[in-house]
Amino acid sequence: MNAPTATASSDCILCLSCVKSCKHQSVHIDARLPWHELLVREKGDAAGAFFAVSLAALVLAVKLPSWGPLARFLSTQPLMSPLVADVMSSVTIGLFFTALTSLASGFPGGASWQRNFAVSGHSYLFLAFAGFFNIYFHEFVYHGHNLLPWTVELVGLAAVIPATWITPNLGTMKAIIPLVTLTGAISSFFMLAKLAGKYSLPTSVRRAHQVIMLLMSLFFLVIL
Repeated sequence: MNAPTATASSDCILCLSCVKSCKHQSVHIDARLPWHELLVREKGDAAGAFFAVSLAALVLAVKLPSWGPLARFLSTQPLMSPLVADVMSSVTIGLFFTALTSLASGFPGGASWQRNFAVSGHSYLFLAFAGFFNIYFHEFVYHGHNLLPWTVELVGLAAVIPATWITPNLGTMKAIIPLVTLTGAISSFFMLAKLAGKYSLPTSVRRAHQVIMLLMSLFFLVIL
């Protein structure tokens, strides 16, 4: 993409042609805070809000069915196979969370709930990304110590290099998981407060979404 055709930073595809063609060396990196783009918008973006809420719902839908109490409940259902039970529970959790955020936005009270949802929905993005990061980081922390031994065994050097020599201790990294969740939660609460102030969201809507975020953060701390 040539530089004159980029009307906003979101149009940039990092081809760096502007750097190569600029004879005055005026192109520079304009670093901004992660929430800057959300705060400078003139109005809420319903599609972006739905994406953020769906992402948060997906984290819950993936992890909650394997959570101890819910997993035991699903295993006692005689009419469903484990696969069907997991799929049904994941879909139900995802739809329930999306419906809950819609109700918190004022659904079905006229067209105002759509505006409230389009504004407040973006604030879930940071908590959702924290959840997705922790899903994969959790696997690395708890099973990553096996990567080197597995590699050595795969190439046929297990008899030469003992597994105890190359098995790292990743236990101390477990503390990062709740810290990531708390960072995402704080960022989402901050984003909600900023958006609520800018777009004058009703106090009831803001508090309802704060309650959902708080419960979501607690769930993340337990299941991730």
